Formats: sequence, structure tokens, C-alpha cells
Amino acid sequence: MTVQAQEVLEYKNEEFSLIGAPLKDFLKKNKNIKFEIFTTAHWRGYQGYWKIENEKLYLTKLESANYTFEEIFNSTEPILADWFSGTLQFGFGYFKENHWWGNYENYLWIKIDKGIVIEKRIRKGIDNDYIQILNFGIYKNESVKSLIYGKITLNTHQTTINYVKAVINSFIEKNNNVILPTINITNEDYELLEKISTNVVTYEIFENNITTNSAEKEIAEQFSVLLEKVIPSVFLLPNTKFREMKKQNIEIVSDSILLDNDDGYLNWAIKNVPSFCYPPSLLTHNFNLKKLAGFKIDRISNIQFKIKAVTLDNQSYKFPSDTLKINQEKYEKRYSVYFDEIENEIFYDNNAINQSQEFQYYLNENFEKKIRLENYQENHPEDYEIQTYNDWLNEEFGDDAETAYWNLDELYVFTKRN
Repeated sequence: MTVQAQEVLEYKNEEFSLIGAPLKDFLKKNKNIKFEIFTTAHWRGYQGYWKIENEKLYLTKLESANYTFEEIFNSTEPILADWFSGTLQFGFGYFKENHWWGNYENYLWIKIDKGIVIEKRIRKGIDNDYIQILNFGIYKNESVKSLIYGKITLNTHQTTINYVKAVINSFIEKNNNVILPTINITNEDYELLEKISTNVVTYEIFENNITTNSAEKEIAEQFSVLLEKVIPSVFLLPNTKFREMKKQNIEIVSDSILLDNDDGYLNWAIKNVPSFCYPPSLLTHNFNLKKLAGFKIDRISNIQFKIKAVTLDNQSYKFPSDTLKINQEKYEKRYSVYFDEIENEIFYDNNAINQSQEFQYYLNENFEKKIRLENYQENHPEDYEIQTYNDWLNEEFGDDAETAYWNLDELYVFTKRN
């Protein structure tokens, strides 16, 4: 599917990709206006251009396949969007791309009432794909998301295969300390394990089919039967055993780490690790998780069987309220932000706003934008004067200024006074 083009907003003589579609409210009141498909990037049927000036929202231009701006509004002048009440946003600062679009470091959040801007805030840019890696404890280098959702939820097939490999390798590899589920091991099983230790036993996994092989056919068949008994047995191990396995970095199925098990690691980390906190907006909702209930085995031949994970889907989990409160307090203090529970968004607080000229620039239409300076310039501003880019270019290159090539990002340059 083609990524849909966003509306364009002009703000302080700059253009931004707008989050929001203010024309929708107008079209709800004017249902006789039916836009045709404009382009594959405009399934809504139009491309709107907007402007905020003197704290008012205007529609300045409209492109579509079957209407013109003048036909809809009987004017060629910008139209006050007095039909729109709600919030709009646009991003600024560092941009991190993902598959479809991306996420900005910061966003200007604008609340509008009947076309009039009544509030502006700076939002901290956090998307649903946010990834935070733990740098402590038995889950060091694991992502918080993997602990919340578990490997079974994120990749059921691969987790199943990893578990099967761990179980099989615990039998056929020397010095492997995998703790297996408690099952009824018979004398015949022990004798088989002795035979395996002196015979070469291999296995193949194709899709979910498990095939055992050995020079002695009888051993391959007996080994297959043993695996059929072991794999679907009790796999969610007691907490103490589980922790021991994590310390040994052993691949096991209970590494799915569902938060409603006895481990509760993230709850513990939020309450006890001073440096650990997580964006509150990503923890406040109910999580629909997937639990592993067991494995189903279908015998295909004496040396081959098929394995299928049996899962319980849409298992609801919500972080306890005391955990959420502690996490919110730690996060707000660490990043100079506050969490708005109604908007479910994270905004910078007054302290962060007052310390950032960039934030001030976007919040105040009359605030002049100031460019980044080198350390010396920051400490000695009286030694520098602001000169426009065009003036500087003409001064340096005269008649050749128009053809000179420069890769400058800023509108202004600073020139050292003599």
C-alpha cells in the first residue's frame, strides 16, 4: 500500500507535514462534496495546504481531481477554518525513519477551537515502535517490549523451534546443562540415553516436522518417541529454576516472560532500579498477550512427528497502579516532562521549555529563531553580529554569488567582528 501523503502546514514561513486532517469536519457538514481519488497517496481525494498566522488556522490551497479551491469556498483568499475544533501536530528536530514513515524527536501540539489557536505545547516524540534495551540484570540486552509481550507473542514459530532444539540438544550434546521438565523417565529411557551417548544421533527440523536419524534405526525410533514424551510436558518451570537457566543463557521456551507469571521482572525493575523507567504513555493500556499452553504432537512415522504450539490468545494484562505511579514519577523527573493522562501524551515541562530556544521559537510566533553556535560563540556573543546569508554571499563573492555552490543549512551566518 502506498504511504498516504500528509496535509501541509505553513508555520513561521516553514512548511511541515501535518498530523491531522482539519477538512474532515468541513466535509461532514457538506456531504454534497464528494472527492474522487486524487492519487494513490491521496485516498482521501485531496491535498490541503494550511497556515497558522496570528494564532488562527487558515486553509490556503486545495488540490483535487474534481474540485478547485474557488469552487468550494467561492474565494481565492485563505479561508479561516472556523469549522475545526481539535488538536493538530507537526514534528521537528531529529527524525528517525521506520518502514512506513518515522518519528520526530519533538512535536508541536496545537489545540484549536473554531479555527483559533488556544493552546500550544511541546510533546516528546515517542512512537509505538519505541525500543528500550535493558542494561542490567538477568535480562540485560533484552528489549522491554520482548519482556512485555514475550517471544511466543512476537515470534511463535521461531520460539517453538528454539525450544525443540534446546530439548534435543540436551540429550545429544555433551556438557549441556539444560534443565528439562519433570517427566516420568523410565528405565528404558535411561538405557536409551546411554546408547545415545555412544552413538551418533542427529535430527532435522523442516518447518514444524522433527525427524531423528542414527546409524541404528531402532535408536532413531526410540529417540523420537522420547522426544514426543518430553516436548509437550510441563515447560513453565518454577521461578528459581528459570532464573538459573537465564544465568546460564540457555534457550528455553519459558523465556517468553509473560508479566503475569511469578517473575514480574519489569514491575520489580521499575520499583527497585533507580535508573530504569519507561515512557508512561506506552504502559497505561491493557496488553493483549499470548500465552503458551503447550504443544500438540502428530506422529507421521516412526522417526518423524509434527509439533504445533497451542496458545491462549488475547490474554489481558495491565501494570499495577502503584507501578505506573512510580514509573511516571521517575520518568517525569529524569526527562523534565509531565504525563497528561487525558491526552495520553508526554509533554515537556516549564523548566525544559524555558531552557530551550528551539521550544520557545515554536511556541511563540514572535520569537526569533536563533541558530546553533560553537562553544566560543556561545560564551562570547558580544563578539559576533548576525548577517543574512544573501548579504554574506554577496559580500564574499560579488557578481559570482549567484553561481557559487554552498551547502549551508542555516538561514544566518555569524561573522567575527574585527
